[in-house]
Amino acid sequence: MYDEKAKLRTTRYLKEKRDKLTLNLPLGDKDRYKSYAESKGQSLTSLLVELIEFDMKNSDFDYAAYLKNKNKNTSE
Repeated sequence: MYDEKAKLRTTRYLKEKRDKLTLNLPLGDKDRYKSYAESKGQSLTSLLVELIEFDMKNSDFDYAAYLKNKNKNTSE
């Protein structure tokens, strides 16, 4: 049963363990993207994450180097 305690636990978990990303899309695109994801048996979120992870793995992007450079530039 989903009661107030469960709701509070869920809210706390989402605040502590998950980041939220909001996208602003042209009208109609969300439904199109969501339909595509569903046709692949995925949620829109999981499809977006999969595509970004695939792109990052197939590029020369180095997150650790990016953070190091970013931190170096902000301390100047």
